[in-house]
Amino acid sequence: MSTFDRLRKRGLEQLNRLQDAIASFEEEGGIPALRSRLEAQLAQYDQVLQQVAAQLAGGGRQAQIRLWYARLELPVGAGLAEVRRAHRELMRKYHPDRFTFDPELEQKATRLSQELNAAVDGLTRYLEGRL
Repeated sequence: MSTFDRLRKRGLEQLNRLQDAIASFEEEGGIPALRSRLEAQLAQYDQVLQQVAAQLAGGGRQAQIRLWYARLELPVGAGLAEVRRAHRELMRKYHPDRFTFDPELEQKATRLSQELNAAVDGLTRYLEGRL
């Protein structure tokens, strides 16, 4: 089998996988279903953050540190590497660029990403002994 034939075969296989993925996406409801799932995830995350903030309100520096850990969905005492990993994963999930199709969701995602950035900045300073 020539190089051209192998490349052609690989290209056809990739095309078939892509067509299968598109068909599966459309069977699951397409863009409207994706939008509603992302909207529900953002609302759930926002609700959890509000609950945690209400529980920790007025507790001083230690309460702020616990709030930062909660925003990053980490147990109190997690290390710097875990903080950075959690921040990266949550930013991948809630980055405003993922929500450009809806200005309202994009605004919510922008606020959440700002909170995540503030949390990772505060915890980084705390864990490095600069707080």
